[in-house]
Amino acid sequence: MYDAPVPTPTRSEELVADAVGRIMAFWGFRKNLGRIWAALYLSPEPLTSAQLCDDLRLSTGSVSMALGELKRWGAIRKHYVAGDRRDHWVVEEDIWATVSRVMAQREARELAQLSDALTQAERVLDTEVGDAIRDGDGTAQERAAFRRRKVEELEELAAAGKDLLRLVTGHDDLGGLLRGSLQETTRSDAPPRRTLMPRAPTDD
Repeated sequence: MYDAPVPTPTRSEELVADAVGRIMAFWGFRKNLGRIWAALYLSPEPLTSAQLCDDLRLSTGSVSMALGELKRWGAIRKHYVAGDRRDHWVVEEDIWATVSRVMAQREARELAQLSDALTQAERVLDTEVGDAIRDGDGTAQERAAFRRRKVEELEELAAAGKDLLRLVTGHDDLGGLLRGSLQETTRSDAPPRRTLMPRAPTDD
């Protein structure tokens, strides 16, 4: 069975695919993952890998690898098309759940590794402070104590990052939460909302 002809991508589709590709690359993913996800997201019907190759002008190998990776992240899934034995693909409908899942797997792991490294550094610095005290080296003791305070500040930052990540990934309906926040802030009679993160200083 042959693929149905794929309409030439419109300018808007190309803009979205490139934009999503850039943000995916910024997050550390390959750009083509974003382009393929965007093509599936904007398509009103499921697409095969061959259609994606034609649509995005990518090789079969690149599309196959990207589809496999997107599937592992839970961003896309196979879709059964009656009378067609080929794999068709669609995006998972709950985008916010996908984002939360990826963040919970990637960012949480990175934050955990950061915390482990800082804890290890703290133990090493405690030893360095003790050695300096024993040796009567006031300068070394002062420098080690200074570095330990700085490590403690980084630990506080890592802990704040974990709390923020839990806030984002632990909400059952993150999309609804954000949409509700947006609607509330656009009301003229809505009271000012508290911000979770400090605002950047102004020049005033």
